[in-house]
Amino acid sequence: TWDQVLTRPITGTEEYTSISAFEDTVMVVYEYAFAEGNGITYEVSYNYGTTWGYGDIYVPGAGDPEAHGAAVSLGGGNGSFVTYHLEEGATDRAWVRSRPGLTSNPWNTPIWFSNYDTMSGTETKIEWIGSPCVGSYGMLYRAADAIPYFDLTSARGYFCDGFESGNTTAWN
Repeated sequence: TWDQVLTRPITGTEEYTSISAFEDTVMVVYEYAFAEGNGITYEVSYNYGTTWGYGDIYVPGAGDPEAHGAAVSLGGGNGSFVTYHLEEGATDRAWVRSRPGLTSNPWNTPIWFSNYDTMSGTETKIEWIGSPCVGSYGMLYRAADAIPYFDLTSARGYFCDGFESGNTTAWN
């Protein structure tokens, strides 16, 4: 039940904030004004929001591009996944960063997933697309031509019973 209002003082810089929850874990990601420009930071609770910790997803150094449009997904309990894009000049790129499990494991190296120049200042999205046998994360970004593009973190089967690889025993 929602019987408690929790207010957190956050120094965000843009309108794009994302929240995701799975069981007792809640994570919020947002843009943050670091000394060298906009980066992406997060706050996380592993006990239903009773206590909170924080960390950084992307901190720009001197001359590094700024980050925008962060989104988070903890879907399926398969890890923490964060998307964002960087203002890198002629071609801006969308990135995904992850860590296994829903604990304070270290974050993996960011992976560039966009094929087209991202539209400056727009948001990214990420969502768990799961099933009992196959899971993946779907990621969305808007390209500079205003067309939304969709990508998956891993290939995904449609039937989950082996039919796509030739096993027809489950079919009548």
